[in-house]
Amino acid sequence: MKIVVDTNIMFSYFWEKSLTKKILQIKKIDFFTPHYAIKELDKYKYEILKKAKITSFKFNKAKDELKKDITIIPIKTYINKFKNIKSIPDEKDIDFIALCLELKTVLWSNDNVLKNQNYVTIFNTKEILIILKKLGYYPLLFK
Repeated sequence: MKIVVDTNIMFSYFWEKSLTKKILQIKKIDFFTPHYAIKELDKYKYEILKKAKITSFKFNKAKDELKKDITIIPIKTYINKFKNIKSIPDEKDIDFIALCLELKTVLWSNDNVLKNQNYVTIFNTKEILIILKKLGYYPLLFK
């Protein structure tokens, strides 16, 4: 199973006892994100530090762990899909939609507005948990 992960999901990776972190560490699922998402994490680093109540050192360490849990895809891999995307609710999400189209997979995002497009299927965290439960991965999250 392949899933593209939106930046808003990755933000919660930095919280202590993060359910997102546990989900992303399930080795039987391949998680992907565009390189753009890592730049977004850096852009909002100080906001993440404040909200997650962590140090810059812990942020960098967690970001390194995150890069092991998610495959980061360069734009050259999916740039040809941009021409297929005519209109989406927020143009900043075009990389995620294009990557989903390239990989022929779904997007994990808690951005409800993003569901107002017809290119890819979007699952929020609650829906991802339902899928994981059906696949038998749910116990891995609570051991």
